[in-house]
Amino acid sequence: MLLAVSGRAAAARGPEELVLHTYHDKAPYYSPGLEDPATPGRCIYVDLAVYLNARQRAFQVRIEYLPRARLNRRLEQGDLPGGVIGVHPLWFRDKDRTRHLWTPPFMSDRDVVVVARGRAFPYAHPRDLAGKTVTLPRGLYYWGVTELIAEGKIRGEETERELQNLQKVARGRADATITSIYAFRNMAAAYGLEGQLEILPAAHDEYDRMILLPRGYEKAYAAIEPLLRGALNDPAWLDMLAVHGYGETAREGAPPDE
Repeated sequence: MLLAVSGRAAAARGPEELVLHTYHDKAPYYSPGLEDPATPGRCIYVDLAVYLNARQRAFQVRIEYLPRARLNRRLEQGDLPGGVIGVHPLWFRDKDRTRHLWTPPFMSDRDVVVVARGRAFPYAHPRDLAGKTVTLPRGLYYWGVTELIAEGKIRGEETERELQNLQKVARGRADATITSIYAFRNMAAAYGLEGQLEILPAAHDEYDRMILLPRGYEKAYAAIEPLLRGALNDPAWLDMLAVHGYGETAREGAPPDE
């Protein structure tokens, strides 16, 4: 009898909250103020929370912004209250996926080199940026590029926002920037930059986006991992992604810290 009462009490309390943090404060991934799951279709990460919440009852997933430096600090201290969405093991020094729990990918992505329209140059490898000025988001690592900046072979400049980087390139104040294909499409359309910028044909890198859960979140992992295992073959999730222009596939690779 006691067990039955306890079970009913647990059910009455409802699902546990699972906060998934992101440091990607850029559309279409996440935009502060669009956390409300009652308005799907406004950003990818909130749509994923809606998708997961509709398919399991143990956890109520919520998305919350946390700057990368603070996120890193809390993760290293072991007191991050929840997980991290939209990331890759290599960005967290977990190539073998032994430090944290990693779900299957929920989308593929790629980073592209953006230049001013009419000012394209041959590009196949970061070394092709040697001698150029490349403007990037502050504090993030970009495979091959960060190393060449440290060696003085690329002139690197940093800003607080990716939109600033696109605007600098459009105005001729930098030769190139690197951003994800979906962020570029969104910002170029929203800020009237489509006619001023172009993408070089070769991608800087291609990768998958996943969810990281710290050790100790095995219960939450068990609830959402099976759902994500088949998400990229689920028409319902693909339809939600399509709202944001998703349709390109990419391999899981050695991505920059995007």
